[in-house]
Amino acid sequence: MGNPSSFLFYCDGNPHVGRGHISRCVSLARHLKMLYPRTRISFCGQFDEFSLATLRRNAFSSKPSPGPIGSRIIALAKTAERFSTLILDNYHLKQEHIDYLSEFKFKLIAFDDFRRLDLRRANLVINFTCGAEKRRYGVVRCALGLRYFPAKPELRAIRARNTRQPRKKVREVLVALTGTSTRPALLPTILHSLDSILVGSRIRYVSERGVAEEFGGHNQLEHIVPHPGIESRFARTDLIVSGGGMLRYESGYCRIPNVSISLNEGQRRDTSRLRAIKTTFDLGCADRIDSASLRRRLIAFLDDPRARLRQWSACRSAFDAISGQRLARFVYSS
Repeated sequence: MGNPSSFLFYCDGNPHVGRGHISRCVSLARHLKMLYPRTRISFCGQFDEFSLATLRRNAFSSKPSPGPIGSRIIALAKTAERFSTLILDNYHLKQEHIDYLSEFKFKLIAFDDFRRLDLRRANLVINFTCGAEKRRYGVVRCALGLRYFPAKPELRAIRARNTRQPRKKVREVLVALTGTSTRPALLPTILHSLDSILVGSRIRYVSERGVAEEFGGHNQLEHIVPHPGIESRFARTDLIVSGGGMLRYESGYCRIPNVSISLNEGQRRDTSRLRAIKTTFDLGCADRIDSASLRRRLIAFLDDPRARLRQWSACRSAFDAISGQRLARFVYSS
């Protein structure tokens, strides 16, 4: 087994799976490094240039993980033997992979959003999703619920500044939909809806490529290429439109009114739980909603300042400012 305080993260970050997995792993890694500076941390996975830039920006080394999943896991185990702990965050893992990795001497920690695998042999299970504290994993140590949300360290300052009630008029909108490579029409549809509802606002959207369609010209549209540090845009944002991943949680942590459109069934269930505690507004599932229904739901939230105020208040109480540090301490002690 490797250094007693060394962590290897196994996750992917690319347009096919989105960047939520690497985002939360990097956040946890940063908290570990801030609390325990001598900790050795590295990453292994399939990363696009954005994800590699994120790792470089935070001085984390990385190793590519090419090939089919079976051969990837065998190679991963060999690499992980040089570390004390392997942290898994990958939806492609199967039960046979968990069982195989459990045979080695390194400790095993797993992110698990949907409780789809038997993780009783893991040393720690992390599920920070809404309502996770009510689930049972059969594991001695679990980090469950929003109190363990791995918020990026810089988001704490944004959260601290958002103590005033949201503006009645939405002037600044940020649209960020990751993992939508199979739904190219979704982003233009959302932008058209926002442009037809708002007047005199700035709508910024995060995308690899700009949208070619013509818009009504009622608002200023700004294309932002994905880059590390995009959360700096949160500071002056009145509304965030997310694709159902990590951004829903980051918006809530920062007390920023937000709406979510889910990209799969798992996200839909998670969004329903966030909707129940009033920390997001649910636009529905991308493959079940038409443009007219999407527009009606956006209007219902954008034209109701009281709804945005209720969400802001709910976010203030649902999220804990020190959740990231709490998770890092739990991981380190596992």
